[in-house]
Amino acid sequence: LERQRRLAAERLAFAVSTAELEASVRAAQELSCFPVDTVDTAVAIEALAERGNAQASKLLPAPEGASTAEVQNAEALVHTWQELADALPTRAADCERAHRAALHMSKLFAEFAAAADAFDAWHGRCASLLQMPKGGVAVGAKDA
Repeated sequence: LERQRRLAAERLAFAVSTAELEASVRAAQELSCFPVDTVDTAVAIEALAERGNAQASKLLPAPEGASTAEVQNAEALVHTWQELADALPTRAADCERAHRAALHMSKLFAEFAAAADAFDAWHGRCASLLQMPKGGVAVGAKDA
């Protein structure tokens, strides 16, 4: 009876570990398949990589109480994680590059806005030089 309880506890712990790795695999698949460089951050990707690597290293070998199907599922998840883990550093670099580009872009937009405001002010001054004052009286050449 004690052995059955121990095997049931091992089976439950293995199922929880497998579910945690599966969640990490799904998150890595989302980051790899649907990249949004301006939303994803390198810090989040690195944290996911560390968490997934730790989960994958602890998952196998399977405990004695795990069924064959559970072990095969865990092995498939570890294999999938290893494939996805290789792509995560590239995604982190892409996110860093996009973040730097966004900073440069915001600086350029600020410079453009300042230049546009300066041009509008210059245009207003030039236009005011070309306009005749209202209510002014025209004076003939002989009267001047």
